[in-house]
Amino acid sequence: MGVCRSVRRSTVRYLSGFAMVCLASCTQQQEDAPIEISAPVFAGQALRVDHLANGASRSGWRLTYRSLDGRDSHQIVRVSAQVFIPHGTPPEGGWPVLAWAHGSRGLSLTCAPSVMGEGVTEQAFFDEWLRQGYAVVATDYQGLGEAGQVLFMHARSEGMNVLDSVRAARSRFSELSDSVLLYGHSQGGQAVLAAAALAPTYAPGIKVLGVMAAAPPLLDEQGLKERLAASGFSAASTLPVMMSLAQSAGDAGQDMKGVFTERGKAFGFKARNECIEDFAPAVHKAGLTPNTAFTPVAAQKFAALARGWTAYPSASIKVPVLIGTGMNDHHNAPAEQDRLVGSLCQAGSTVQHVRLNGINHFGTLHGMQRNAESFAADVRAGRMPTSVCSTQ
Repeated sequence: MGVCRSVRRSTVRYLSGFAMVCLASCTQQQEDAPIEISAPVFAGQALRVDHLANGASRSGWRLTYRSLDGRDSHQIVRVSAQVFIPHGTPPEGGWPVLAWAHGSRGLSLTCAPSVMGEGVTEQAFFDEWLRQGYAVVATDYQGLGEAGQVLFMHARSEGMNVLDSVRAARSRFSELSDSVLLYGHSQGGQAVLAAAALAPTYAPGIKVLGVMAAAPPLLDEQGLKERLAASGFSAASTLPVMMSLAQSAGDAGQDMKGVFTERGKAFGFKARNECIEDFAPAVHKAGLTPNTAFTPVAAQKFAALARGWTAYPSASIKVPVLIGTGMNDHHNAPAEQDRLVGSLCQAGSTVQHVRLNGINHFGTLHGMQRNAESFAADVRAGRMPTSVCSTQ
């Protein structure tokens, strides 16, 4: 879609710093605006916009902005995002915003979609929403795309990144509306659900209309315990998440000492340096399982992470929620997603839950497209979608 995406993955992956070889090919770069020492620094502050080559249905930019560090609310970090705006004249009030949160891509800075670009599925996904008159703000996460500490599957950090990317985009692009729909897949499903829970207090100026999550995880103590017990194809599907989670938490100073076996340590190194599309097949080919990758102490360590790292900020979400579950999902099991829906309902959220027969983890996004479009139309019109919570 843009010249930034023409750089080969193998070339960019091992670049250090800002991956300038890739980013230097963007057109019409705008340097960071000079900031006086006395000028305020705040989360949601836009720093830089780089124009990308236009597509058939959109104009695109790479945006860098400030967000809060997920580990320390007194620290500010720099995060990146992509902004896509439909061609043509915006409607009265501006283009409604679809805030997109991507699935797991890896721990390396260069695994970020704003550096490596979206895949064919995501590109088609964006184009469909752009054709319907939405602008898309697609954030990376802290430590991806911009130098910093990766906090893989840290729900609160992801949620703040989603909200701050929208605030920053709206400050630079006046044609964007204050009406926002949140949408994410897999890890991104966790991110948007966290963002929806945080929005009323963290970003009250954003008018969130609803949240849509395709194949979201519930990495609570039970969910992590079940992943540690996985075997066969399920293990090959979920183990990259476990490995990356342990590596990211350890790098961030969490006590993960003694979690990996000797065999697991080698894959821990790979998790730090390879993007998911290379790492996951390597895990599958090696026949690695949680039992051979982790020591007995891992269960206790992951339980602690479930309480302070992967947990959603709240299950009480004030706007309607759509959950899409592929019934052949071997990454985030349908039973796990059912528990997530039950937790949301118990907390008083309004949840529409779509179960997609014969659909796997990666097919969920396409499989729930019509449901998502209908849900979006309802919440934009002020109609409350039918909730499964009354039948729970």
